[in-house]
Amino acid sequence: MYKKKQKIGSTIVVAALLIMPLTVCAAVPMPHGIKGIVYMSDGVTEVPAGTNFSVNDTTSGFFIEGTAGAGPHSGWYSVSINGNEGDTVIIRAWNTTHYGERTVILVEDMTGIDVIINRTLGLEPTVNVFDTGAPDNPYPSIAGTHNGTLKPNVTINVTTLYTYQCAGTGGHTEYAKIYNDSWNIETLPWTGYNGDWYNITFNETFTLLANETYYYTIRTGSYPQIHHTKALLTTNGWLNCTEFTDVNGKVYKDWIPAIKLE
Repeated sequence: MYKKKQKIGSTIVVAALLIMPLTVCAAVPMPHGIKGIVYMSDGVTEVPAGTNFSVNDTTSGFFIEGTAGAGPHSGWYSVSINGNEGDTVIIRAWNTTHYGERTVILVEDMTGIDVIINRTLGLEPTVNVFDTGAPDNPYPSIAGTHNGTLKPNVTINVTTLYTYQCAGTGGHTEYAKIYNDSWNIETLPWTGYNGDWYNITFNETFTLLANETYYYTIRTGSYPQIHHTKALLTTNGWLNCTEFTDVNGKVYKDWIPAIKLE
């Protein structure tokens, strides 16, 4: 009987050792290098040093901005991002009139990831919506205060802020402020669960200019839908999370509220 028990115990230990690596080997974002050259629309002339670019790993949520001019080339860029092989990465570069974009799949350290600035900025008509859309998975969710940046790629006229709410909840925005170094605007007080309670109105209609960076503070209630990423690319520009503090005081760096400015 003793030997039989010993054998069973050994079998359990071996099985546990076989199972444990499945947990230990879970993918953790690792540093990967990405570099290339940003060109003007002819695909030959390098952009001037100081041209803006951004790199966004849409899978891990890693986002970084910088300016071209690394090394001997005026259009050269080089960054290190945290991600895993197979992640989708968007590289974007722009000046005051044009931009270029390239999407790649992350594979080890990547070189020769060049971008051509050949799309026109600033000629689009003014639009009346900046929409994050609803995320594929809005959970987990909790009320709290979101702080971050907003950078539209078109000029947008805004009067109200709509909040996507989790199904069966009263997710909403109680207060919002959009501002930059020289200007700010705030919402009127939220009036509770009356009428279109999922909308909150600013104290006047205002305009967000294309390619300008603005800051936002959004205080939510109940259970709004959440994009769980540090940076979110929408049809009409970027939102980036600086910090989200929930009602219990816990701080996150990758929560962006699902909203619509219109």
